[in-house]
This record gives sequence, structure tokens and C-alpha cells, in this order.
Amino acid sequence: MFLAPTPTIDLLRLHGATCEVSAAVGTDPWEAYLPGQWVPHCTIAFHMGATALLKVIEASQDFRLPVVGTVTQLGVVAVSPTIPLFSVELDAQRGSG
Repeated sequence: MFLAPTPTIDLLRLHGATCEVSAAVGTDPWEAYLPGQWVPHCTIAFHMGATALLKVIEASQDFRLPVVGTVTQLGVVAVSPTIPLFSVELDAQRGSG
């Protein structure tokens, strides 16, 4: 289960720039993360059995959209296992620019 934002052109540009930097330093993102393939999302839960999935679906029925929020930090994590590598606090005063 995940939440997915409506991607803005700014978000897609940021993603493209990130992929360019990644390629420049010799790392290749997974194919699913390439521009044109990537689905921006926030994972809420995964690897659930049927019973847990049904409970999550039931709980989500009262959830109201859209979710409004502010991104305050960007980070990089290694996966399997998830290990935070670094993060950067964002300047809340700067706005969406």
C-alpha cells in the first residue's frame, strides 16, 4: 500500500536531475526508477498477508484525500535492509520556488 502524489513538473525535473547526477558518479538506478518509469510514492506497508491487507484496506476507507503536507527533509537509504545513509533538511522559508 502506498500514497502517490500528483507529480508536478518541478518534482519530475528534480527526479531527472537526480538520475543525471547518479549516472555521472557511476551508479545506475533500477529500471523502475528511471525517468518515464518512476512512480513517485510513499510506501505505507508491504509484504502483508491477506488478513493484514484486509485490515489495512478497511482502515483506509475512512481516510480522506487529498493529504496536504510539506516536505521538510530529503534522504537516501539503502534497501534490504533499510539503512539511512544521509538526509538534508530543507529550508521551509524558501517555498516552492
